[in-house]
Amino acid sequence: MTLKSTGRMVDRLVSLGASPAWIETVREAGGFSGRTDFRTTAEALAANGSNVVTHLVP
Repeated sequence: MTLKSTGRMVDRLVSLGASPAWIETVREAGGFSGRTDFRTTAEALAANGSNVVTHLVP
């Protein structure tokens, strides 16, 4: 991954509604670096206001 492609990916996520605060959390955890995979659960995405998952279907 290049810095340019990573920037485009982040911009696309935000344009689709992902929370900028969540994007920063992922970045701080090493996500988007190409060195590590950021993994989390759907429950955490919903609870943290990522706007990637907004609610869970029972």
